[in-house]
Amino acid sequence: MRKKNWLILLCAGLLPGFGGCLAAMPNGGGMVTIEADSTQDSPYLAIEYMPRFPGGDVTKWLAKNTRYPKAALERKAEGKVFVQFVIEKDGRVTNVKVLRPVDPDLDREAVRVVSSMPRWKPGKQRGKFVRVPYMVPINFRLKSGKGEAMAEPDVDAYVLTGNEVRTPLFPGNWNKWIEKRIREEGYGYSDDEGVMVRFVVETDGRITKIQTRKEEDVELGRAAAAIIADMPDWVPGTVNGTPARMRQVVRVPMEDSVYMVVEEMPKFPEGDVTRWIAEHMEYSPIGCGVSGKVFVKFVVEKDGRITNAQVLRPEDPVLDKEAIRLVESMPRWIPGKQDGKPVRVSYVVPVNFQLQ
Repeated sequence: MRKKNWLILLCAGLLPGFGGCLAAMPNGGGMVTIEADSTQDSPYLAIEYMPRFPGGDVTKWLAKNTRYPKAALERKAEGKVFVQFVIEKDGRVTNVKVLRPVDPDLDREAVRVVSSMPRWKPGKQRGKFVRVPYMVPINFRLKSGKGEAMAEPDVDAYVLTGNEVRTPLFPGNWNKWIEKRIREEGYGYSDDEGVMVRFVVETDGRITKIQTRKEEDVELGRAAAAIIADMPDWVPGTVNGTPARMRQVVRVPMEDSVYMVVEEMPKFPEGDVTRWIAEHMEYSPIGCGVSGKVFVKFVVEKDGRITNAQVLRPEDPVLDKEAIRLVESMPRWIPGKQDGKPVRVSYVVPVNFQLQ
């Protein structure tokens, strides 16, 4: 199978006027957040005179005019809608479109509110008005079905400019380098799966501010970030010939390689794990009338840590919670090995809550 090139280069900027997170006015229980990263040291590309929203704060305007669609609220639909638009030379907002569809009603509302914005003061480059495309995320989110806003920092607001831009370059063959590092860490190389990692290429090519998106497997995200941190310095990007800090996003094409059976299975360092669990149990079924056996699945990492603990057969909320606590509090195990190398191994232990 031909390998895909997973390197994705994004020249990212900040939407002027977005001062962090702001929740919109409630409408029938639903709320909307308009979000962007407003840190001064964030990398951005800018024309000489950026467009300005009339009145100054576009965040407040969007917050006031965005409404959570009733139909979407009833379906408990939520998500982040990315809307791209162009600020024309006369300040009009045109070419409004959804880049990442989430839900028909949420998409329509996002397009509606952006399309209804008043004219901006247009941007200028070399003394002339220019068209400037923007992208803004509008986050429709519910909290436990209660219709509350979840305000979270977001760096997914981009602005493209009319400058002469050269994006940063990886110094070598990206596919060969990333595959080699993934396999060295004991993970599988995947043409279809992967972990998205965001970072900044500094003006001297150093890699800083590494971030990963929330992954189901936290350990996988941590491993991907560590691989990116081990990259050599890049060839920095430039704006009009001058080195510039630029944000990049890459997909690390790795997949979860958790073994069920290996040549050397993990070992509990204190002998009998069942006895250890019984000795450290803080819950007693005596007098409570609740008993049972809870099966907990977890991963013994390459360094012996316990991660991804989860109940396989829910028994009782109190018992399940105590079982997870016990497993997560266990000391580090002696990791399992395959071909002489430590590997991640899935393990299951029963936690027995029995009336005496």
